[in-house]
Amino acid sequence: MFNRLKNLINLKRHLKETYSILNCPLFLSIFDFNIIKFLSKRKCGKRLYYNKERLSFLFTGKVSIPILVYVVTTRCTLNCKYCNSFMPAFTKETHLAPVSFEQFKEDMDKLLKSVDKIHVFQFIGGEPFLAKDLPKMIEYAKSKKQIEQIYLTTNATILPSQELLKALKGVSVEISDYRHVRGIKLYYDEIKALFKKNQIKYSVFQEEQGGTFYSTQDIYDVPQDDNTIKERSLTCHLRKCHQLCDGKLYLCPAHTHMDRNLKLNMFDNVVDIRDCSTKVLTQRLINFFSLPFYRICGYCHFENVKDNFPRAEQSPKTLKLRGGGAV
Repeated sequence: MFNRLKNLINLKRHLKETYSILNCPLFLSIFDFNIIKFLSKRKCGKRLYYNKERLSFLFTGKVSIPILVYVVTTRCTLNCKYCNSFMPAFTKETHLAPVSFEQFKEDMDKLLKSVDKIHVFQFIGGEPFLAKDLPKMIEYAKSKKQIEQIYLTTNATILPSQELLKALKGVSVEISDYRHVRGIKLYYDEIKALFKKNQIKYSVFQEEQGGTFYSTQDIYDVPQDDNTIKERSLTCHLRKCHQLCDGKLYLCPAHTHMDRNLKLNMFDNVVDIRDCSTKVLTQRLINFFSLPFYRICGYCHFENVKDNFPRAEQSPKTLKLRGGGAV
């Protein structure tokens, strides 16, 4: 119990952030987080939820993950110039081929023994519909009570099979609206019709609200003091989109890119879930979410990032890397 109390102190920031992450308007419009919706209307709702999370940790000794993005493949049917997952930077050597169901099951069985809950579990790519075992993966994730909500994003370039449509019932799907892009074959309207027919919940935020792409941040190594890195780490919203890719837990999509493509020093800011026992993994996850800041954030440079680029603008070839970063 002493160790749990000690870990609880270190997890204070993480536990407090869980409420703010799940209470964002986007998530509340997609998912049925009834307790969040109820508490958000109460004066002390945030405090009550924080106390609930603290008690859950004291009882289980395991951390909960607000958002976990499982990368089923880094291969994609598009080559978006400003992809925030850095997909054009992946090469033949660094790409993750579509994950098999057996590997997915092994990863999830291992991870779920070491966490209390995963509030939002997202399947993502590349393009997740490229994974032939995706229906089995979804069904398996749906069978786990520790996973509260399941989310999937597709670029609408592949029509879902009947098996996949069946699996997607009970899952929230976001369909990216790239109909303005010339030269690509989309099934946007067809997929929407199929989802309506099969009573699959989907969202089309780009269609409803518009929106543009940001340019990709430069990534390179320069000496920085801890306070600068800490400020950058705590103000970046992408660090809350934790990714599980090829058995490794990363802070964000840029973190995955730094490791797989750029081979940068990870400063122990990554958790390999496949190389340790359940007990060791449980503590490693606690340590990961207890960090006051992440040193790998020192590589990210947003100084020249700009907005108002057309969504899904296609690059004719793989982006070149300059100064260690994707541009």
